[in-house]
Amino acid sequence: MAEKSSVLATPKRIKALLSSFIHKDEKENVENADRSQAEAVQDIPRSYQPRNRDAYFARVETFSAFTWFAKPIEMSPLRCAQYGWENFETDVLKCVSCKEIICATLPNAWESELYAKRFEEVKAALSKGHSSICAWSDSPSPDFFLTIPLLSQTDVVKDFKKRFTSLTQLKMKLPKLETNCIETEIAPESLNDVIQMLLKVVQGDDESDTKSNDDPNVLTVACMLALCGWSNSSTDSSSFPTVSCQYCRRKAGLWNFNQLCGDSDESTEVVDSSTQPITADEAQPVTKKRKYAEMSKDALNPLTEHRSWCPWVISYSTVMKPTQPLTESPTKPVTKPSESPVVDSNTLPGWKALLACLAPNTSPCKDNTQKLTNKQQTPPNQAWKAVRKLLKFWESDPKKK
Repeated sequence: MAEKSSVLATPKRIKALLSSFIHKDEKENVENADRSQAEAVQDIPRSYQPRNRDAYFARVETFSAFTWFAKPIEMSPLRCAQYGWENFETDVLKCVSCKEIICATLPNAWESELYAKRFEEVKAALSKGHSSICAWSDSPSPDFFLTIPLLSQTDVVKDFKKRFTSLTQLKMKLPKLETNCIETEIAPESLNDVIQMLLKVVQGDDESDTKSNDDPNVLTVACMLALCGWSNSSTDSSSFPTVSCQYCRRKAGLWNFNQLCGDSDESTEVVDSSTQPITADEAQPVTKKRKYAEMSKDALNPLTEHRSWCPWVISYSTVMKPTQPLTESPTKPVTKPSESPVVDSNTLPGWKALLACLAPNTSPCKDNTQKLTNKQQTPPNQAWKAVRKLLKFWESDPKKK
């Protein structure tokens, strides 16, 4: 027994003897390096969640206009987050799993050759800049994370109605809209016709949904904002209402724009509820200041308020090369043929694709919609006859031709 215990203790003694020759600081550095490397390897499976939509948009939210700007659409935050990158510093990307870092600084645009070369390097690094043990290179997030999901007519109406309902809760706090950019796209029908059709879609068979709020201005603004992808992101008790976009993570404070309640509150807020009433001469300067403040604010443009890379205002068809059908989501079952999407949201800006689904008769892409949805399918018997004619033609004797 004594010999056996001495044999087992020998390796420990040798290790302790060798460790005594190593400097203390150097020994601690080696142990810390080994420990950090082990933690990094253990962290990769936990942080690698390519199919998690919430984790995907959490990476997108790390990009801001101050640290990631003037980038091509191929380097948009949606595209970078697809490969597991988050915005670490200005023009710097960091992988959430392997912790590799990419410097994405681009030269000036007028230096065309240098710009094109550097752009291709950074674009390739999005997929190849990970470490050898990182899975993001070969298995990024799916392409349909970058597009507006138009899986079925039922889901489209449900999502639109959800945004519309949340926006109507703001009531007169909603902003006045600048719709010139939308009116130029909707032709030949007027914008009022589109709004009426959208209200019918929201209303459905139950008319009580829109009767709860009789103000037509609130319904109109809520329809246009919901069509362009905005939803209410403020709480009921908040005195600072905001609307936000799920994709570009843009949050717009409505106090920065002219609100629907601006005209109605002007006369009521001038008079104080104190015991000493304010005369008309004293209230006039306050009224002029309020009018000047309202004139200095602009109406909200529901399209330009999105970030330039948002799928609600641009199409990602030239950027993506889908490896799987966009109508097959890992979290949702494959749609039935009767619930197929009206248009492919990958070929149109999101608001146009949504309008083509909800109001196809007034859609600016009406011709494209008909081409995608009203395909004339050849009956099976006629298809077989055509195939047989081709086979007979090729099998026939060339001398008889």
